[in-house]
Amino acid sequence: MRYTELSVQSNFSFLRGASHPAELIEQASLLGYSAIAITDVNTLAGIVRAHVAAKKFGLQLIVGTTITPYFTLPNRDSLPNLEVIPPEVLPFHWDSLLEPLTLSIYPISVQGYKNLSRFLTLGKSRAPKGCCFLTVDDFINQLQECHIIIDLLDPFHSSISSTLVKLKSSFSPEFLSLSISDTYGPDSRLIMERLLELSSEFKISLVARNNVLFHIPERRQLQDILTCIRRTTKLEDSGAALLQNTERYLKVPKELSRLFNWLPSAIQRTEFIREQVKSFSMDQLRYEYPHEVCPDDKAPIDYLRELTFQGLKFHYPKGVQEKVIQQIRHEFELIRELGYAKYFLTVYDLVNVARSR
Repeated sequence: MRYTELSVQSNFSFLRGASHPAELIEQASLLGYSAIAITDVNTLAGIVRAHVAAKKFGLQLIVGTTITPYFTLPNRDSLPNLEVIPPEVLPFHWDSLLEPLTLSIYPISVQGYKNLSRFLTLGKSRAPKGCCFLTVDDFINQLQECHIIIDLLDPFHSSISSTLVKLKSSFSPEFLSLSISDTYGPDSRLIMERLLELSSEFKISLVARNNVLFHIPERRQLQDILTCIRRTTKLEDSGAALLQNTERYLKVPKELSRLFNWLPSAIQRTEFIREQVKSFSMDQLRYEYPHEVCPDDKAPIDYLRELTFQGLKFHYPKGVQEKVIQQIRHEFELIRELGYAKYFLTVYDLVNVARSR
């Protein structure tokens, strides 16, 4: 069975991931992956570097992000002193308000990517730097054309059932999955049995993930240090805040297939999602020129032409040099190619009018 890793946090998950996106992509290529996701916390910032690396190594990049929703949005008036507490560690100030789960979001189209970008903007506009204030209710009707993977941090929490009911009512079964992973801890078997029960009860398909935080085991020590910085504590005082083991590295796909040979459907679900999101690529994105600030009775390109000619007369009162004409030709051709305006004055017209003036 083929396996695709759908939970990978890079160093763009600030003070969480211990590897660069390019390192993760290169390692995935060496291990034989054909696709890999980057799901940084509350951000899409690492996607561009991951995309460049994925093209270099011939991998399918699965775009995603991971969000921990709140039960209740924090009151901004109760913010701590930001000069004392760095913004990057602020989320721990409201730990009690966080839902016991994370939600990973994967756009399956350009529109899905736009929806996700707006969603992140909403959460960040409500919060100080380093935070993203969103609730499960915000997810309802906001993330069409996206796949959602639920990762239960505490599957025994009393709020889990009501949260799963909300999510299941908002997303069709093919766009909603429940994450299952082996924590390799003393309660790992108990947790996985609980996830099987919830999957059966709510009819949400399980998907295997390893929740990767670094590309090789040797980065575990760096990840521990990052955790201490984020928690503002010493290594010897960190206790359960640190990882239980070194298993959160990028493993060979066959290893995950072996670990979940008792639940092949969870491995197959990774391939189902990979195929589902395959229709979206960062190559499909183009810069969209913002609304022009121009008089209501003029088209943007006409107003731009007018301003250009005013500038030519001012800067070249004795006539426009040929090299300037060539530069103008280049700039307007770029405007045409990128669709920066609805109407385009031909290069011929521009050059002739400029010369006549």
